[in-house]
Amino acid sequence: MRDVLNTPRAIREAVRAAIPTWEQESMWVVPLDARGRGVPIMVALGTADSVHVYPRDVFREAIRANATGIVLSHNHPSGEGSPSAQDRVLTSRLQAAGDLLGIPILDHVIVTEGGAYYSFAENGDL
Repeated sequence: MRDVLNTPRAIREAVRAAIPTWEQESMWVVPLDARGRGVPIMVALGTADSVHVYPRDVFREAIRANATGIVLSHNHPSGEGSPSAQDRVLTSRLQAAGDLLGIPILDHVIVTEGGAYYSFAENGDL
């Protein structure tokens, strides 16, 4: 079932429910249809403090879903909700790839096990 995921809080809850372990970072993409409906898909599983992801893995899922836009999300096992410098660089790289493909990144939401989150869109970073 695809839910309407049109707010950072809705994204946070959908991703938090899907995360298999809080001991490792994991990267998720939520391909959205024209009505803002989607399902989080894990595209990479990392270590306790990092996750490596490639644009091809993110956009493969978006293209398969015929997405009109995507939301990125990943968890911080440390419980710190603020983005790192690497998070900002990755978001910028993926935004450029999305622009090239015509699939915009609508937000990047960092989630923590305790419920804290950071939305790049809410904070004017996207």
